[in-house]
Amino acid sequence: MAEYWLVCGELFVKVSKIFPGIPLPNHFPDFWSLVQNLNDQSECFELGMGVTNLILSGSKQRESSPVLRSLVFLATAQQMKRGKLNSMDTQKNNHQNIRSELIRSPSLYLKEFEAKEDAGSRGNRLFSGTRIKSVVMPMLYWLLQHTPVIVAKAPVRLLVVVMRILYWWPKNPLRLSCENLCIIARQAGHDHQDRAIYQQFLANAFGAVENYFHLYIHGLASVQDRVYLSNADSEKMNNLIQEYGGVLIAVPHNFGSAFSGFKMDQAFPLVLVTRNSSTIDRTKAAIDFFERMGVTIIMVRGGNFFELTRTLFSLLKSGKVIGATVDSLDRSESRVEVDMFGTRIGFNPWAAKIAARLGVPLVPSYIISQGKQISVELGSGLVSKNVEELIQHYVRYFECGIIENPASWAFLGDKRWAKVLREVSQKIT
Repeated sequence: MAEYWLVCGELFVKVSKIFPGIPLPNHFPDFWSLVQNLNDQSECFELGMGVTNLILSGSKQRESSPVLRSLVFLATAQQMKRGKLNSMDTQKNNHQNIRSELIRSPSLYLKEFEAKEDAGSRGNRLFSGTRIKSVVMPMLYWLLQHTPVIVAKAPVRLLVVVMRILYWWPKNPLRLSCENLCIIARQAGHDHQDRAIYQQFLANAFGAVENYFHLYIHGLASVQDRVYLSNADSEKMNNLIQEYGGVLIAVPHNFGSAFSGFKMDQAFPLVLVTRNSSTIDRTKAAIDFFERMGVTIIMVRGGNFFELTRTLFSLLKSGKVIGATVDSLDRSESRVEVDMFGTRIGFNPWAAKIAARLGVPLVPSYIISQGKQISVELGSGLVSKNVEELIQHYVRYFECGIIENPASWAFLGDKRWAKVLREVSQKIT
């Protein structure tokens, strides 16, 4: 029980530092490192939204420490009940295995970001996807900086050739995902061929690499005509901003999603919320490309949830559009399950909760790739206080886009989504 009160006190101290003037106890030691390692980020985010809402509300209630105590006690009690608070000795050992670097860039909304990398961030298995990305991405970035572009592209061309040959391997995970998606799409009246999806998927992947390389070598002006956003969608977004003061765009993990950010930012004031890579080198490379595109970003991995929530609330009340990728699977207890592909699938509700809390429209999107060419499609906005309704709204739009144009969806190659597609197709057959 003593540990419980101690952690509550430590949270009080941190809240008082972020929001000066709130009467909170000041005699507890600051063990903020303990709080940062709470595993259930959704609960921390919910706590941050509650505190931020009080601070920004302008009511007398925001000065009420009992209200803050209730929020803190709720989140902390839930953590302790689930046994997710590590001992101080364990955390000390964890911090010894973490490397950090402060990155500054004009593309960062907060102007600087502390990137962290722990010992396991490069993957535990030799040929895991995480390990491959942690090696290949920085290597390509280095080649782009120090060699002719034809040399820098060579490893990607080789990889695409190998993947094309591997199509004929019957157990190829990407091929199996394409086959399973074809089965699902037939239920909706689409007659896709798995080989055509497979080949276009690789073409879109290589097209994405070519776009970033061209941007790096020739500048933003040289890629302006590679992304299309209709005037009607641009006008629709600006009208929603004028009416509601802010808009949240739900974005899937498509090949053209991040790259299309510059075109959207030219049409309306956009800030992208992105989960930075688990390694520092990949994070620095990503920030460099966003800077070259002139896109403002907020990176969220390992960040301060109180500060993040306060920032997002402020942006959505000041005429900005927040874009966030929200199609990652969520199996945590805080997930919200909705219908997709004829089954129930769980998603993280953080974006929908913010939209519901502030009463701003949530607009779904789908980014279509055809090699180097990209087209941005925006759905209708929905304003609702019902979180599940908001999530179902953008998930339904994603589903339609994926079924109609599956090769644009990068998560077709994701192992977690591959399992979902396999299970759904097995039910159909």
